[in-house]
Parts: sequence; C-alpha cells; structure tokens
Amino acid sequence: MKLQIQNQTLRFRIGESELASLLDGGIVATQTRLPEGSAFAQRIACGAVSEPRLECQAQRWSVTLPETEVRAYAQALPSRNGLKWIVGDDDAAITLVFEVDVHDSLRHREGRGAASQPAGPANGSRRAIGQDRNNT
Repeated sequence: MKLQIQNQTLRFRIGESELASLLDGGIVATQTRLPEGSAFAQRIACGAVSEPRLECQAQRWSVTLPETEVRAYAQALPSRNGLKWIVGDDDAAITLVFEVDVHDSLRHREGRGAASQPAGPANGSRRAIGQDRNNT
C-alpha cells in the first residue's frame, strides 16, 4: 500500500493482491518506523458502511471503505480512475482517494482477457480524458 498526503487529500494506492485481501474481508496495513523508535501506521478495510470512516489516533490512521463501492470498482478494473470521497466538514474536510495500481491491474488481469488489447492510438488510450499523467 502506498499513501500520498497532499494538503487535505489522502490518496491510498494498493495492488491487486491487496485488493483481493480486502474483498475477502481482510485488512491492508503498513507501518513506517521512525529512527527515534516511534511508528506511524495506516490500515484499510472494507465494511458495511455507506461512506468511508476515517479514524485517526496519534500514530495510526484507520479507514473503512464501503464494501459495495469497492466491489463495483473492482469489476471495472483496470482503470486509472479511483474512488473519491469527501470526509468531514468545513476546513477539516479530507478528500479520500482509493486506487488500485493500473499497471498491476493490467498485468494481473491480462491473462483473464480483461486487457487483451494493448493500449495505443489505434485502439484507444487508457488514460482518462483531461487527466494529467503527472497528477495521478
């Protein structure tokens, strides 16, 4: 799992194996240990929620994603577009983005026929219209 933090946006990107774990009821977690001995952990799970839940403790963030939305998203992979929600209100609102790595999806799903045609000018680009590669 990769976490990108920029201003009021948390962007979580996972691979296909981590997605499979989530869809099987598992948890995806990562931890960064700092030199002075403390650690910072992130955890994602799917659950029976209508919108994401973000729980923040001093050194751990836990996110519960709506399972039905994640399952629908998984059926549409590979895709450069992820799921996006606004969590909270006013100045403390956080944009939460959840993505499955498109390159990993292409590799994983190619054998199953989901990506049997190579992307290119003749058969269409996989990049969403108006999406800047440097801002993905």
